[in-house]
Amino acid sequence: MGANGKHESTYHGGEFTPDTATIRTFYTSDTDGNPIPGRAAQFNRWLETVRAEAKTEALNEVANAFQYKAWNELIQGSLQDRLRVAQPITAWLRARANQSQEEK
Repeated sequence: MGANGKHESTYHGGEFTPDTATIRTFYTSDTDGNPIPGRAAQFNRWLETVRAEAKTEALNEVANAFQYKAWNELIQGSLQDRLRVAQPITAWLRARANQSQEEK
């Protein structure tokens, strides 16, 4: 990402949105920039939880979209044929979402 793209992705409507590295540094260091013991591990655990939640949400969203709309447009054949193909895909997506949630 170029400098302009990075600037645009960091400023939303004129408001600054810090990136992960900035927040990590702020959370894990004191005002003099010295590391605070244990804070990096705390931050990393928190970040992994947030990422796992986002992954679970995304997988469930895709499963819902596929189950309720996309499979009907993407898979050819009779309704029975489409369901036979679509159901295992939806089940796989939901299993991945559940696995992601359990890994938190």
